[in-house]
Amino acid sequence: MGAAAEQRGEGLRLCEELEYSGLLDRASRARDPRQRLVYVAAFAVSAYASTYYRAGSKPFNPVLGETYECVRPDRGFRFISEQVCHHPPISACHAESDNFIFWQDMRWKNKFWGKSLEIVPVGTVNVQLPRTGDHFEWNKVTTCIHNVLSGPRWIEHYGEVLIRNTRDASYHCKITFCKPLPGPAL
Repeated sequence: MGAAAEQRGEGLRLCEELEYSGLLDRASRARDPRQRLVYVAAFAVSAYASTYYRAGSKPFNPVLGETYECVRPDRGFRFISEQVCHHPPISACHAESDNFIFWQDMRWKNKFWGKSLEIVPVGTVNVQLPRTGDHFEWNKVTTCIHNVLSGPRWIEHYGEVLIRNTRDASYHCKITFCKPLPGPAL
């Protein structure tokens, strides 16, 4: 059985990371810098919310120069992405609203382990809050897709996300995604 192709491109997948952009709107309005960091951290984790539903398929391979644009009046942002390099694959995206500016470059290294595929992201996610002058940046964790050749696919994320405010080093956040313990699923 071959891999099922998802009827979506990489640009749309990157845009879906903004599904919880309301957290950035709240961060922009928060007076306490620690509270702003908490909202940004929750937003960083929310980017993984849709991966549960993607275990059975992969996005179409993007074509060099392919773009995706999205305007979300209901969420108050505009988004654009482009496939800027094919080998190695590199995508870049940018979104902005009155409350935030979001951008990232998405590069990755793949490791095939026979039955699983490990995707190690290289690149940085950035969020700027114009009202406060804060500029947050963070990395993404490793994603492993299990049973890529046969059987039910499942995804796990592991590693550490370090979120820091480049304007104020007083506060930072480290989030650890742990590998599940071996044994039967509950």
